[in-house]
Amino acid sequence: MKDVSRLLRRQKVLAKFRQVARALRTYLSENALLPAQVNTKYGYDDYQYVYQHEATLKALTPENRTAWIEDQFLSMGLETHRHAFACSTGVCENVYAVLRAPRADGSESLVLTSAWANERLKSANVYGVLSTLSLAKFWKRFSYWAKDVVLVVGDNVESLEGWVDAYHTPQQGVAFARAGSIQAALHLEFPVFYFKSLGIEYDGYLGQQPNLDLINTVHRIATANSVHVSLHGDGDLGSRDDANDYEAALLRLLHAIGDQARAQPSGPHAAFKSYGIDAITLRGLEDVSTPHLTSINTLATVLESTFRSLNNLLEKFHQSFFFYLLSSAEHFASIMVYIPAAILLNVSLLVAALGIWLETGDAHAPVPHDHTANERPVAAPLATLVAAFAWGGATVLFTSSTEHRVAMTVLATLVAVASPKPTTATHRHLLACFALTTTALTLLAVSTIHYARALVAVTALALPWLAIAHARSGSPALAIALLMHPATLVAVLPSVALTLGSDTFPAIGVAVNAVHGVVGMMGPALFWGLYAPVVAAVWPRMARC
Repeated sequence: MKDVSRLLRRQKVLAKFRQVARALRTYLSENALLPAQVNTKYGYDDYQYVYQHEATLKALTPENRTAWIEDQFLSMGLETHRHAFACSTGVCENVYAVLRAPRADGSESLVLTSAWANERLKSANVYGVLSTLSLAKFWKRFSYWAKDVVLVVGDNVESLEGWVDAYHTPQQGVAFARAGSIQAALHLEFPVFYFKSLGIEYDGYLGQQPNLDLINTVHRIATANSVHVSLHGDGDLGSRDDANDYEAALLRLLHAIGDQARAQPSGPHAAFKSYGIDAITLRGLEDVSTPHLTSINTLATVLESTFRSLNNLLEKFHQSFFFYLLSSAEHFASIMVYIPAAILLNVSLLVAALGIWLETGDAHAPVPHDHTANERPVAAPLATLVAAFAWGGATVLFTSSTEHRVAMTVLATLVAVASPKPTTATHRHLLACFALTTTALTLLAVSTIHYARALVAVTALALPWLAIAHARSGSPALAIALLMHPATLVAVLPSVALTLGSDTFPAIGVAVNAVHGVVGMMGPALFWGLYAPVVAAVWPRMARC
């Protein structure tokens, strides 16, 4: 009977997990979108434009392509403009056309962008540009638009980011034609005519994400047109959409956290999000293990239907989620599900700090008549902590090269070890208490702004911190500090791997890549401003107590 009851309880737990999994399926919050509910009109006569100009576009040079794009827009009868500005490559140019909505007041707009080049593209973005031009010619024939449509073709991603900045920051004496307030934007990267999967890239700067309704709309329309979809624009990892494939779901969640933490989006969609505009980048992926094969013509149909759905918006995206982790294209975890992980790890540090604080008090001392707390020598530990974090702040603010920052942390360690040894062991406990509290509160504050980086930082620090805080001697603190020291991670370990060779010792190469990834995901401010002071100054100082 005990085995039966245990089995029944297990079945109830599994049923509860299945219920939660079903509840986390993606859904549309904005009913006005009505994705894949319109009859698309893009047909044979429209995609002939791609075939007719394919060879011409491939033969264009950087000197004459801007003029050619401008001529194409003008021949379609569109309001056409140029935008040029100084950039890192010299002078960047954009050509953009505005399709004015005939039945609207021009207060709202949608944007479709493409760039000739991108660092990650192996060849020119020929079919992304052709799709933009073909759709511009196609959309000009219809009067159902309730919003202006802006079509932008730029030299590269930086030029498009400059266009977004110029659109939202008027300069006195500089003429810049504008449409209405931008409601949503899509960027195209399609260097080939046929692709296996439609990659959706959505992560922005500092963990910013577009409204989930935008991703769901594109996914539903693509699925309705038999187009395979991959998340993060990342090949097989994003393409495994089996809801029961828990390994793929876990890897995709970790990949999403890593992408957010690195905060280095490679598409201009991130520039739109900086101005509160929901935007994504669509990529044509070739390295996906799937039998699907989609042409640019089908992509144009997907884009037509997507913009028809966005044209239905009555106001900006606001109903769905802005903070989420996608375990597949059809399943997600909202912020209320995943943020407790970082919070609980930080709370464990606070609980440890509280326990140490209580241990530093004299439990056998008589309670004062005025019921004031027992005094503790907090001045020296606080001074040590302030000096350590001031050192970290100076490292972040006044040094830029990795070599100088490593030297600063090594110098901080030498100062911490060479300083006079405290006269009481209480100094060590109070220093641990204050440092634990500072670490936890800082990462809790960061988690409200940039969850992924806070999670990576607290994951790297939590277990070593707890082990050091409860150690009876300073030896573990010194050993862990040397092992996790920024100089060890950033300078010593890569030098060892270079000397021994990653081919001879593959484990070292894996370790270097893992460390490089973790350091990059923390970001320079957290790594050199919080991690480095704790590991390079506080822990060695605790080892001296």
